[in-house]
This record gives sequence, structure tokens and C-alpha cells, in this order.
Amino acid sequence: MDFLGIPCPVCSRTFREEDDIVVCPKCGAPYHRECYQEKGKCVFNDLHKNNESWEYVPPQEKNEPDDNFRYCVRCGEKNPANAIVCKKCGSFMSHNLGDTYQPDITGNTAGGQSSPEGAPFTIFLDPMGGVSPEEDFDGVTGAELAKYVGSNTSYYMPVFMENKKGGMGKFNFCACFFTCAWYLYRKQYLKGTIIAILYLILEISSTVITLYYSTPLGNEASKHFNEDSVYPFEYVSWIWNNKSPGQAILFMMPYILGTLLIGMRVLCGIFGNRSYYKNSVAKVKAIKNNKDLSSEKINETIKRSGGVNTAIAWTCVVCYLILQFAPTVIQNLL
Repeated sequence: MDFLGIPCPVCSRTFREEDDIVVCPKCGAPYHRECYQEKGKCVFNDLHKNNESWEYVPPQEKNEPDDNFRYCVRCGEKNPANAIVCKKCGSFMSHNLGDTYQPDITGNTAGGQSSPEGAPFTIFLDPMGGVSPEEDFDGVTGAELAKYVGSNTSYYMPVFMENKKGGMGKFNFCACFFTCAWYLYRKQYLKGTIIAILYLILEISSTVITLYYSTPLGNEASKHFNEDSVYPFEYVSWIWNNKSPGQAILFMMPYILGTLLIGMRVLCGIFGNRSYYKNSVAKVKAIKNNKDLSSEKINETIKRSGGVNTAIAWTCVVCYLILQFAPTVIQNLL
């Protein structure tokens, strides 16, 4: 078979006469030798399982004028227009984005995009962040993991790749600033609930101690200082000498609890991505191991089980704002 002009399934570059082409002995799919060596195997696992042969689908057959469907550039499977990954081979449908912006002979692009000089350019955003859809994550493919993550895969997939290799990945600022809200937003309900309980205990304890112990002790101590600005340790020293060590500790407790809250936020930022990676892989593996689900149901279940929970995140934000402003309101009422 003549493979000239046909795109390689791995790099998508068309085969030329001078290319070193190898063919899969099972399905007959062609590759550049370096591409095949890079993957270490043929990417068409479904063809091997069904004992089918690879067939090239010409571009004119893939690009039918149908707004409701798109065709996978790797296997030619017909997919819904809003599909994230191919339902047959699992390849990310972002590979088709480049088809929208092909230049015509006038120098303009089919999508109406051009550079200031009039030269055509291609807009391409890979939601996988450079990670292959076939990449193995402890028994879960990159495409399956991306389907579970749902939103912001361009950030999480490269981070998951680092986690897979044993690294800590990036510091997650959302997990740091929003703590339990981020965990619950990403459907890590058990960890999110534990962090929320710890946060409530620390925040409520700090509020109660501030209102009923620290503030009255501070007001009493301030009467014995004439300076406009007094450091907290001077108050502690006065309370320690004139009251009791226990009351001095109570006066400092809001500062101690505040430090613990900051420490908890930092730890959430450091370990948030790794926690999400482990949780996502475990969830997807559990779904795949469910023998009662067909392959189509497995994909639907992965998508439905993953993604984000916006409602619970907003609920956490509202509760956080109440906790922050409640002490001031209560103090004014008293």
C-alpha cells in the first residue's frame, strides 16, 4: 500500500518518499520509525482486540458539512460535536481544532483569523497540556483521566504527569486560599469534609476565645499602658505577671490558632494536586473494574462522577464569609 500523503497516527505529519516507514504487523497501521519507537507499540489497541485492519479515512470523508458531529483524526470515528475524547480510540478531539483555521489561497484563514501582516496562522489549544491520551496512569489512560477531571485539564494533566513520576507538582493556590471549598469543588468529599471540620473547630475556637477572653484581657491590660502603640508581648507579660499563666495563654490563643490555619492552608496548597491525582485515578479504576458496566456506560459514568461541584463550592464560600464577619457583628451587638 502506498502511504505517501497519509498522516502518521502519532505526529500527524504526512509520509514522504524519504521517510523511514514501518507498519504494525497486526493491523497494518503505518508509522515513522522514530514515532513507533517512541510509543513502543501500535496505538490502535481496539483494532487489535477486534482483529480488524487499519484503514485510512481520507480528509474529504472526515470533514462532512455536519455541525452536529466531528471525526477523530486518528481512527475516523464519528463523534458528537461537543465530544472531548473519541468514543472509540480515546484520542483527544482537540486534534481537530486545527481543521477550523486552514488558510485559503488569498492568504486569509478559513476561520477569519490572520496576523497583522496578513499572514495566516493556526490557533491550537491542547486541553491535554501535551500529555498523550494513551499515557498510562497506573491502569488509567490519559484520555480517561482527562474525562474525569472535566474542566481545566490543560493545567491538571501535566501536573498529574509530574505526580506519576514521583514529583510533588505545582503549588495549588486555589487549594491554598479556598481549602475545603476547593476539595469539595473537585469532588474529594471525604478530605474536603475533614478539612472543613478542622477549619470550623479552629475558626470558631478562635472567635469564642477572642470575644470572651482575649479582648477583655487586652482591654484591661491597655489601661496600664500610656503609649499609643504597645506590642502584644507586652500585654502578655502584664497578664502573666498580674493575672495567671493560663490567662496569658488564652490571650495568645487566637494568634496560635491563626498560625495553625495558615499552616493548614499552605499544606493544602502543597499536597492538593497530588491528593487530587490519587483520588482521580482511584475513582476511574473503580469505575473500570465494575463488571456490570459496558464500555459506553463506563465512559458516561467517568464523566458524570468527575468534573466539579459548583453549588457546594459556593456554599462553602458563603459559610466562610459568615464566619469572617460574624465576630465583628457579635462584638458590636455586645
